[in-house]
Amino acid sequence: MPFRVFPNCKAGHTASDRRGFRLGYGGGYYDRFLREFEGVSLGLCYGCLLEERLPSEPFDRPVNGVITENEWIRIKP
Repeated sequence: MPFRVFPNCKAGHTASDRRGFRLGYGGGYYDRFLREFEGVSLGLCYGCLLEERLPSEPFDRPVNGVITENEWIRIKP
């Protein structure tokens, strides 16, 4: 099977929810970046920092998936 390269982004954050929203560092950098990014975006998060639902604003952009040490959550668009 040939190796395929695909654009991806690992979005930094302090916590995540099961909808793909992140609690970041307050600068909005990843939200601005993800608005134009066409590849796959992933959030890496410890399971203890994964919430069912975090507060979000209309300008927040979710990632396509969240990976913890226990599970991989695929976010449906």
